Amino acid sequence: MTTSRFTGRIANTMILLAPVSLLITTGSDGNPNDWIHLAFALTAAGVTLSYTAAAVKKREDSVEQKNRDLERAARISHEQARNRRDQHARLTEVMSDSNRRAWEAIGRLPGHLEAAGEFLKQAEADWGQRVSSPFWTSLERSKLKLKDFRDEVVTIEALAKLYTDTAAGYDRAPPPFAVPEVSISVLELYRTIHDNISGSIRLAMTDIEFVKEATRRLQNFDDDGPHG
Repeated sequence: MTTSRFTGRIANTMILLAPVSLLITTGSDGNPNDWIHLAFALTAAGVTLSYTAAAVKKREDSVEQKNRDLERAARISHEQARNRRDQHARLTEVMSDSNRRAWEAIGRLPGHLEAAGEFLKQAEADWGQRVSSPFWTSLERSKLKLKDFRDEVVTIEALAKLYTDTAAGYDRAPPPFAVPEVSISVLELYRTIHDNISGSIRLAMTDIEFVKEATRRLQNFDDDGPHG
């Protein structure tokens, strides 16, 4: 029971006792009208008591409801703030991971091209030594490294898109995607190696000693690189 309600009950009790106290204090000469007057007074006091109690309860209920509403609003606000923080952390993690993986991928590109070039040089040496099987093995390995290069480029492009899509839901200005585009010079080196591989295949197909091996080996080649 709240203090206000307890105080209200004491006051209400005093209201009911007031007419009785007055009659006792002033005395009664046995006149029945005195007790009738007392009955009316008690009835009026009861009505006042009932009205007062209802008004107090209504006021207290209103205060309690406002307090509950304030608590609920504070709880919702807290949950929304926490959700925004969690969402921000998730998006930040995705963008950070995209940047990291893209940097790792672009860092591997030179190695793929270097290896492809080395295998191509070995194929040229094998051609000069007239060894058919090693020649085709070297070309296959060079082609595989070019495929690794292309796969890395596709990965970088996918990560850039993921970063852009994630940044669209960021609640503040996101940092830019930190990985640069693959340079023109790197792409030109890729095309040069690719074209040289194709030229070596055409040249080998003019030599009868390499054709038999080529028929089997070329089944592993297509425009996207060897398989198997």
